[in-house]
Amino acid sequence: MLMTIDSGQTHTAIKPGKIVQLCWINSYNCAKNRPFPRTTLPYAFALERIERVPFSCYYSNMRKFSFPLILMAILVLSGCLSSADQADPNRSLQNTIRQFHRDLEKPGLSSLEQAIIREQIAIYKGQISTCEMIRYVTDHVRQNPDDQFNSYYLYRIALTYQEQGFDELAYQFYHRIYTQFPDVSWQNHSIHFLSLQQLVQLANNGSNRVHYLQELLNQYPDKIERGLVYFQLANALESIGEYNEAMRAYESFLRLPNTLVPGHPGIHHTIREKVAFHHSSKNWLRPDLDILVNQIKNKKKKKNGRALVNLQAKANFFSVSWHQDRYDVNARPDFNLLSFLYGDNRIRFADSVELMANGNEALLRTWGWSPRIPTWFLYFRKVHYPANPEIHGSWEWAGIYFGETR
Repeated sequence: MLMTIDSGQTHTAIKPGKIVQLCWINSYNCAKNRPFPRTTLPYAFALERIERVPFSCYYSNMRKFSFPLILMAILVLSGCLSSADQADPNRSLQNTIRQFHRDLEKPGLSSLEQAIIREQIAIYKGQISTCEMIRYVTDHVRQNPDDQFNSYYLYRIALTYQEQGFDELAYQFYHRIYTQFPDVSWQNHSIHFLSLQQLVQLANNGSNRVHYLQELLNQYPDKIERGLVYFQLANALESIGEYNEAMRAYESFLRLPNTLVPGHPGIHHTIREKVAFHHSSKNWLRPDLDILVNQIKNKKKKKNGRALVNLQAKANFFSVSWHQDRYDVNARPDFNLLSFLYGDNRIRFADSVELMANGNEALLRTWGWSPRIPTWFLYFRKVHYPANPEIHGSWEWAGIYFGETR
């Protein structure tokens, strides 16, 4: 299959298997690299317009491959397609555009009226060719640097690139709008605000995403759902290793309990546990599951109740039946474990733990705690805490499940 990237003007008809059009923006590398994300099969090599493949090389390579050879040719040109390479534009569109240009020449137009007319010109040019629209807008911005609506014009280009799947180019335009052009309101929407929202989505690293999210919180607190932005900010901060800052963002998120995070039901419980663990002493953790289980068995055998209780997690410890939600408000009763240990009951432990399929959780069956519910399963989990590599991956006794049924 042959893929052609046409970013310019040529008078030779192009008849490849697939054409991807991209307007020239003074970036040869951008044009050259554009086709690679669009390939759906492995590619053999890429050619530029001036390059040739010797027949002997081509023949020898064809003999080596038992699968179809995927050939990608990149034709980097200059300008846009001529009328010889595409169907003639609709004449009525051209007439409409000329009429708009005449309207622009009328005296007494306000800057907003001029901007509305230019928007219509861009829309109609876009119906003829995306390249026509982009070239018209960029030429105007370059020739009229003081036009207060330049940020909106560039925003239209960014949206166009994003709709066509050129996220990298769209990101560059959004960033340029926010950092180099004054804000303008269009249809009661701040272009800087709209650009920031897109920058958050398109940011190619965590540090940039953190910056844009903080800008949203600082500059537009009344235009955003702050709880959701705090949640996104905390995630971004964690991704770059800023764990203390991330916890502060999570705490801000928790102060907005009505926030809904799409795709994360019950997220408030999870974040509440994460914050509580972060601020805890963590002195109950053990580096190995077998060490922790053996210590529990040893403390029980010696009836050293205080030491046994000290092995329980001091943050987020739960005790529930198998059918009860461990996030339930009643899942963490302040029951006295010591009273069960010091009674007449004869508590027994299974010889080994049952490691769950994910390798991060385990259960230890015990029995003899009480006549009413004799069987308890002690629940253990591996700690995910990259903020401190020394304890990351340690184990904790995190809870108790009552009863036999699972």
